[in-house]
Amino acid sequence: MSFFSKKNTALHGVDISSSSIKLIELSKSGSKFKVENYANRPVPENAVVEKNINELEAVGDVVIKMALVLKTKTKDAAEIQSNANASAASATILGANAAQQTASDITDVNFRRGNDGEGQIVVEMANNSLTGDIDRSGSSLSLEFRNAAIGQGQQARLDVSDFATPVRFIDVYEENGSVMIVADVTGEYEYIAYQSGGEFVIDV
Repeated sequence: MSFFSKKNTALHGVDISSSSIKLIELSKSGSKFKVENYANRPVPENAVVEKNINELEAVGDVVIKMALVLKTKTKDAAEIQSNANASAASATILGANAAQQTASDITDVNFRRGNDGEGQIVVEMANNSLTGDIDRSGSSLSLEFRNAAIGQGQQARLDVSDFATPVRFIDVYEENGSVMIVADVTGEYEYIAYQSGGEFVIDV
């Protein structure tokens, strides 16, 4: 992994694979780096095949949307990608303009690590009148938004196990007219949920 920045302590890493795109934001203090934010989104179908980006605009839209969600303060990025074609394409991706997103009740689901090592599940809502119902059953922590919809491209399993929090996976899907967000959590845990404007956040 290589990092580049224009006199800015904030660094961003982008990992593009055939199944997902990961964006990580780091801050630097002296010789040490600290993880500030993290997002993981599935790759649009057939957009990346065998490390080659076939649909540059679609992948670029995902990267930019993730950056907007994380409220990044710099356009610098570092890409983990051995394929030369994908590496060259990344410069175009990061300089592209964000496309207009079709609004759903739930527009995005992201994950980041908190300052105390907790996992934070962040749900972006276009409809602020939505309310979420939380149910805990063993290692499963589920959040249900009734009479709600989410785009097909947002429905996926997010693997966040490499981020060293109690949360291992997050499944996002529609079921019987509801949007379900189900986290697989390890060990004994506590959680707190809160809503602020268009965000519903669960700290685990």
